[in-house]
Amino acid sequence: MAKVTRDLSTRSYIATENFTGDFFTYSVKKVNFNTVGTLSAVTADTSKCPAGRVLRENGRKLAAGINPGVSTYMIGVYDNQSLLNGFIDPNSPVFAVYSDNRPNFLVDNVDPGDGASGGVQHLTDRGAPVLTNGLVSAGTSITAGTTVTAQKYKSAASSGTGTSIVPLTTSCGTATFNGASSPSQTVYSTQITAASLVFITVNNVAPRATSVVPSNGSFIVYSNITNDNSTFYWFIVN
Repeated sequence: MAKVTRDLSTRSYIATENFTGDFFTYSVKKVNFNTVGTLSAVTADTSKCPAGRVLRENGRKLAAGINPGVSTYMIGVYDNQSLLNGFIDPNSPVFAVYSDNRPNFLVDNVDPGDGASGGVQHLTDRGAPVLTNGLVSAGTSITAGTTVTAQKYKSAASSGTGTSIVPLTTSCGTATFNGASSPSQTVYSTQITAASLVFITVNNVAPRATSVVPSNGSFIVYSNITNDNSTFYWFIVN
């Protein structure tokens, strides 16, 4: 019994987003005396592969160069809620290690706190927290269940407006109104789309109104002050 317990797979993975397109079955067949392997989606039902779902290793593995049709190391997992099983890339950004220090036959952990002392109240555990003095880099986005607190925000900023041929590449910067009777300024950036939000702050104590018209590749900022040549700061949010 002790040996069986030691050999039992304990690592689990939690999905950081819907994983319908990252959960596979694997099959092989003979084609002209050659073995052909195929990875196919376990299910097309997105409701069965939600973010936050915990998947447990079942001991199966696939490896490039050994299993035909496989280009990366993959592990077998099962979902004890949907009862589906298949293979995932354990190093994919879609999955994070949930725990490697608990038997797989246990149900998902639930925090025992009652919330009375400011703790988490009876929520299913989603993984360990991270405490770091270093850089946190996200390839796509950062999602928080409650809040994200940062001591300092720093982003590369550009000065000037860029051009349609050589646009700026940053999401924030400074520019100056053109001083015309109907002042405006066009800023070109690779970060702007027609759906972007652009926030403007004018470096001038005199009251004024500004408006922004975003488009793909550029945005125009207008001022209601005649001959305005004030500097303004801009920030793009996508």
